[in-house]
Amino acid sequence: MSDAPEELIQIQALVNELRAQQSILIVDDDERVRWTLERQLKSLDVTLHFAEDGEAAQRVLSQQPISVIITDQRMPGMQGTALLSWVKTQFPDVVRVMITANVETDTALAAINTGEVFRFVPKPWSQDDIRQAATSALDQHRTREERKLLMAEIARANESLRSMNDHLLELVEERAGEIRQQAEHLAKANADLRESFDAALEVVSTIIGFADLRIMDHCKRTVLRVRAFALRAGLKHTWIEPLSHAALCHWVGLVNAPSATVSQRLDEMRPDDLGSWEYHPVVGEIVLSQVPALGVAAQIVGNYLRAPDDEAFEGQPDLRVACQCLKLASFYEREFTIRNGHLTGKEGATALAYLESMRGKGVDATLLDLFRKHLPEDDASPV
Repeated sequence: MSDAPEELIQIQALVNELRAQQSILIVDDDERVRWTLERQLKSLDVTLHFAEDGEAAQRVLSQQPISVIITDQRMPGMQGTALLSWVKTQFPDVVRVMITANVETDTALAAINTGEVFRFVPKPWSQDDIRQAATSALDQHRTREERKLLMAEIARANESLRSMNDHLLELVEERAGEIRQQAEHLAKANADLRESFDAALEVVSTIIGFADLRIMDHCKRTVLRVRAFALRAGLKHTWIEPLSHAALCHWVGLVNAPSATVSQRLDEMRPDDLGSWEYHPVVGEIVLSQVPALGVAAQIVGNYLRAPDDEAFEGQPDLRVACQCLKLASFYEREFTIRNGHLTGKEGATALAYLESMRGKGVDATLLDLFRKHLPEDDASPV
């Protein structure tokens, strides 16, 4: 794995700083409750602030950077829902958690439905309940802030690319002249543009390979596997090309990830490495979406790890099939990627066994049956 670029090192430093600066504001009129929550949450290693009512909480929020607010619903003066509605308007980046009695469940659900509350914790709560809610809220806040950092870096990179545009256009024109001399049958401009686009994708794949050849090899094998299967799975012809582009670039988000995300099975990874794996579709979608022609491919990459019944696929059956095809093909080829050329003849069977473990949960059962049927019997070598 090559050294990370300076820009990514700076982003990681900002992310680490963000994590170190996270804080929680606890709002409750009962001092004993505030003390209990302090004792239960102090091991999260974040700064804790306290307020006895809604007005005091507003003052804290105006003076301190807060990541998460945890408030009781019933308090003198301003109730929890009113406070969180104000926080949503004035400090929308603060993740909101509410503690409610069982009789207030309807109120809590209404607050969630209107986007005012991220989670609610029913009374009486256990230490595990409140710690899990706080941890999830902190993760949500960190994910939002990390996405902002990444988008800012992408915008900066795009600005740098635009400044190089004139020089790149000269190089492209020079190369286009060579191509026209060597390939007379590409006389039409549209055909030239088409070949240039495909060549650009090949360049992207090659650049990925500079970081880790296994990523490039895996993506190329996945392209062949998914193209051979997608039509049999009922995917429309118009989706085959975007799916191929998505397959070629779907691991671009792992270029600077830990080596374990490429060399180990998912059930063997450490939590930190698994987090990098689960985040790579987000990075891949952000990168590909900067190219308008890759918009559909970016959407496939961003959603291909989702379960088949995920709400993101509601009303989008073609996207669902495309993502499931990519997931089946990529997870199957992953077994050969892990082996990195040292094949034992059992890779195909091992890969299918892992896919079977996700039947009905991670992958669609019907598509999995069709995928197995499509494979040669006892397939033990990559496409």
